[in-house]
Amino acid sequence: MNFAPPASHPSAAPSAPAHPTPILSARGLVRTYGSDQTATRALDGVDLDIARADSLAVMGPSGCGKSTLLNLIAGLLRPTSGTLESDSRRMSYVFQEPRLFPWLTV
Repeated sequence: MNFAPPASHPSAAPSAPAHPTPILSARGLVRTYGSDQTATRALDGVDLDIARADSLAVMGPSGCGKSTLLNLIAGLLRPTSGTLESDSRRMSYVFQEPRLFPWLTV
């Protein structure tokens, strides 16, 4: 028996590449606050690739680095070390807290 669809069937069309080009790529991303004995490492060696049309949820307990990661991606912070490359002209960012008009909501 042949379970493969005929070549003319839409599902027989070539699939997307296994690893599409990322629009955001992070390698060894580290962000440290403070220095010496008071240093707190908010992110430690984050590797991340996000491709076009990917959906991503950043979840975790309070203080685990979620906002730090998003602020690095948005370009509001610089990493202590590691690399972050993005197609930033195609990204948007909505603040969690009101920033410009505290009387408005998003």
